[in-house]
Amino acid sequence: MPTIVNNLETIATVPGLIERGGEAFAALGRVPGDGGTRLYGVSGHVARPGVYEAPAGITLRELIEEFGGGLLDPSKKLKAVIPGGSSTPVLRPDRFVNAPDPNHPLHAYHEKSELDVPMAVDLYRALGTMLGTCCATVMDETVNMVEATRNLMHFYQHESCGQCTPCREGTGWILDLLNLITAGRATERELDLLVEVPNNMMGNTICAFADGTAMPLLGMIRQFPDEFREAVRRGEPLGVRHDETTRSLFEGQGGRA
Repeated sequence: MPTIVNNLETIATVPGLIERGGEAFAALGRVPGDGGTRLYGVSGHVARPGVYEAPAGITLRELIEEFGGGLLDPSKKLKAVIPGGSSTPVLRPDRFVNAPDPNHPLHAYHEKSELDVPMAVDLYRALGTMLGTCCATVMDETVNMVEATRNLMHFYQHESCGQCTPCREGTGWILDLLNLITAGRATERELDLLVEVPNNMMGNTICAFADGTAMPLLGMIRQFPDEFREAVRRGEPLGVRHDETTRSLFEGQGGRA
């Protein structure tokens, strides 16, 4: 029998569309072309992790501060946000949009923080990332980005089905390189390879898994180059990931991370 498979979010919007009509539903969104509402997830170093329904086009700052309740430890600074699932390139609150050209899609947000750009498909594409699942992972200043990257790449290496050589070999090679870097046994050549390998994976496999591996890795290196260079110089062991204050806060929430 013919089967229609949709995710729960899609199915949940149908009653509202029928009741309100398409124009009224679209008007709930804040950005032209991104209408209606979406389910946003927020996890990591936030006080109220969860899934929230909100208009399409809210900003990451709103998601973190208004819905997520701000940082888990208010004494810490926000360092980075993966905006829409692990394959979406990371954003930084201290990076500002450079779009002085009035014809640029981000011109309206020129000199604003990346976190203040509305979460919309085309705007995030212009920002160099993706909207993805709208499920953000929030990291405060206690996170070492090299170790966070290694943890993420371990997941992708494990999940690769192994059918395509660039993905099968590339994910393993990336993890080996990061293990060398974090152990303090790497040189600048390994850091160069950490850029070359994912670039050679993209567009060379049957499915998009390799691209989904390469994009967040390249995004991490692009946004935090100094941390990767420092790791090459002296290594970054596991113990640098979180300080004890943050660990105790997580333990106070029943170990939820």
